[in-house]
Amino acid sequence: MNHIELFAGCGGLSLGLDSAGFELLLANEISPMAAETFAYNFFKENLLDKAENQEKPKNALWISSQYEDLKSRLRENPFEYPDLGIGINDFESSPLNNSKVRF
Repeated sequence: MNHIELFAGCGGLSLGLDSAGFELLLANEISPMAAETFAYNFFKENLLDKAENQEKPKNALWISSQYEDLKSRLRENPFEYPDLGIGINDFESSPLNNSKVRF
């Protein structure tokens, strides 16, 4: 069975569901620091290392940010995100982008 996790935090619910045989399809988290931990725990993707090496993450996309670079995004204040459609997002250049995805 599949699941999505909204308000994912560091992934406690996903960890439990994973151990029960569920497959994670999508996780959503507003806090960059919690999302950074989630990406490491579930995808073994160290976002800070990627930021320092100026690499794009494989499993993390932003729907709105003030910043283009990953290092700044990882320390961005969630209460200062630009409104959707105004900020920088990763979906326009993502392979996940298709005609069904709208903001």
